[in-house]
Amino acid sequence: MKRFVSPNELRILDDQERMICGMTETCDGGEMCTVALKGALTHECAYDLEDELLALISVGKGITFDMAETESISGTFAKLLVSVQARLDETSFEAKPIQNMPKEICESLRKIGCLSSLEYELKEE
Repeated sequence: MKRFVSPNELRILDDQERMICGMTETCDGGEMCTVALKGALTHECAYDLEDELLALISVGKGITFDMAETESISGTFAKLLVSVQARLDETSFEAKPIQNMPKEICESLRKIGCLSSLEYELKEE
């Protein structure tokens, strides 16, 4: 796997340089950033994305997740989302629900047992 990093984007690529997963951050110039999670959020990607998310929190940014382009999620990544949400809850940022969660991802999170720990809005179809 390869990492592609730019100032506001991280992509994890396979050996044929196809994107497995990634994130793009868009900050509003203030304290909040929207982080679009893309592709298959696998356990291989979880720790790379976690580093980036925790870096945002450490510099005083709040995060709103957008999952409109998320295809699937692993149990490891689901636990990462819960962990990051807990870290955000410890800050002064107003809690924002996960945006555009696909029904399939919602069902996966329910089966894993993480859904009740997250606030979310379903993706409109």
